[in-house]
Amino acid sequence: MKAVLTRSGEFTVETGPTPAVSISQLYPDALPSPPAERADDDWTIVLDQEATTPSEFTSFKTTARKMYDDARRRAWINDFAQRKEVLLWNEGRELMEGSLTSVHVRKNGEGWLTPVVRSGGQRGTTRRWILERGLAREGVLTTEEVKAGDWVVVSNGVRGIWGGWAV
Repeated sequence: MKAVLTRSGEFTVETGPTPAVSISQLYPDALPSPPAERADDDWTIVLDQEATTPSEFTSFKTTARKMYDDARRRAWINDFAQRKEVLLWNEGRELMEGSLTSVHVRKNGEGWLTPVVRSGGQRGTTRRWILERGLAREGVLTTEEVKAGDWVVVSNGVRGIWGGWAV
């Protein structure tokens, strides 16, 4: 369920199917490690093909989602049921966030990092929860730090916290 308030003061509620999520996926003790073996239903994480210019629409949650919709289209993500996410990045090749998620990446043995806000992404609720518990810290993450075969953790308030394989 999503509450939407327009500039003119119109308030609506949008609903749609949501997956069942375990409490441990919503509030884990640690970010998920990669499974021992890959499975056909694992999530796929891809980098967008084009840079996204940071703006107030990427920094704050709004209904202006063209940049996210365009990134999803370029990544051949056709619906919300697909187990696939696209990561957006800015002109400096710094990761910002996913089209529907916050992103968390292991960097050079420094532990889990999530992109710094100045890279252009949102201050998502799961991102904040992860930072407050010390499960990750902020850092500059570049597109070069997500390589095919890497395990990437993504999160959002509906699905919780989960991982997928970069391709």
